Amino acid sequence: MGMFDTIKCKLPLPAKAEEGSEFDLTEHEWENIDFQTKDLENYLGEYEIREDGLWEYEDLDSKWEKSNHTGLVYFYNLLTSNDSDKDLWAEFKVLIENGEIKSDVECVKWDYEDNSNRKSIEKEFNKGLEKRMAFVNKWYYKFFILPWNLIVIFVFGSVISVIDWIASLMGKIQRKITF
Repeated sequence: MGMFDTIKCKLPLPAKAEEGSEFDLTEHEWENIDFQTKDLENYLGEYEIREDGLWEYEDLDSKWEKSNHTGLVYFYNLLTSNDSDKDLWAEFKVLIENGEIKSDVECVKWDYEDNSNRKSIEKEFNKGLEKRMAFVNKWYYKFFILPWNLIVIFVFGSVISVIDWIASLMGKIQRKITF
């Protein structure tokens, strides 16, 4: 799996959805979808493809700056639907040279996938989550179990820190007394 970057495409996408389907989105709706890409820096950065090029959000400056990336950028997303029996895997590509768009956005993959397995896994997860939240909201959890857990975590964390300190000290002593 690994790291990836998030990218939004403000250019028109060559969508292939059937008219009236849940994936028949307007241009504005497509612009607001977060796609993933592994073709940029892979540090969880935020990017936008605009008519005037590829832009990167700089957290330190809190502003958008023009990227100087060169290469083919593939971006993709799994669009899910709970109202139908299928999800959509949409993948696009665009050529960028020194931050400038050099080709039209092309659709690489437009596959409908059966979503029954995803729905069943999601249903099981939600059942487990509801069960956990019911347990956490019990009075005895708040007044007995949670404080006990915090004490155990603090004590064992402290012991581990002391052991780490002793091991570090022993390493320093060993380096001093060996030739």
